[in-house]
Amino acid sequence: MKAFVITVLLASPALASECPEAPDHSVRLAELVEEVRDAKNEMYAAPLNTQMWELWTDAPDETAQEILNRGMRKRGSFDLLGACLLCSSDSADDLSRVRPGSCRTLHSINHTSL
Repeated sequence: MKAFVITVLLASPALASECPEAPDHSVRLAELVEEVRDAKNEMYAAPLNTQMWELWTDAPDETAQEILNRGMRKRGSFDLLGACLLCSSDSADDLSRVRPGSCRTLHSINHTSL
């Protein structure tokens, strides 16, 4: 897991100049964090966690969303290398259209899951 995060961290800065602007959900995320802190127990916090994930997995454009969804499916099946390769534009022919924002988004999601 650490190797995956390190790889994504190293790849992200070089690619960041081409990345479309990500949606700004900071206000809503801050509200959700406060609601989670105030939740009585895990049962009350679970739906708030789901809402956070919906915001975290909102990519900046359709192409990035498609790649993010593929990466999340791979991550969900513990194919972390496969998820990381989705962030590399020269890893496969059909990935030449990869948008770096997906990689940063995927990194953010994995970083919060550590």
